[in-house]
Amino acid sequence: MSARKPGTPSSALVTSGLVELAAGALSGWVYTATRMGVGAGTVDSKRIRQWHLDLIMMGTATVAAGLAAPDASKLARTALGVGAWTNAMAFLPLAFSDDLRRPRPSSWLPSARSWPLRWDSPGWRSERSAPVAERPLRSHSGD
Repeated sequence: MSARKPGTPSSALVTSGLVELAAGALSGWVYTATRMGVGAGTVDSKRIRQWHLDLIMMGTATVAAGLAAPDASKLARTALGVGAWTNAMAFLPLAFSDDLRRPRPSSWLPSARSWPLRWDSPGWRSERSAPVAERPLRSHSGD
């Protein structure tokens, strides 16, 4: 990893994260407006809060990742940048549509179906599925 020289431009990932962080700061005004009753009945302030906080959290994580791994592959940088924005912005439509807020099997069924696959994975089975008598003993005495 090479150190960045002073005065050189920052990576696109860091820039994207900073813009997302700024958007999160500005979205605080939108959240404040919904809490004060602007758009009452048409806007779900809890979803606006989720959007606001997710913009801030994902922006911060993107900046941190861009600074921690400036030589990451283009695929990794692109996936992180697109995923950070997509994840945060997914909350915004939910704030305006009652229909989107209703839980449907189509939204939770794929996740529920994937749980048995996770439980059957070798990492999950290793120690957790062994009978109690076969599990390794753990010492709590500090030995």
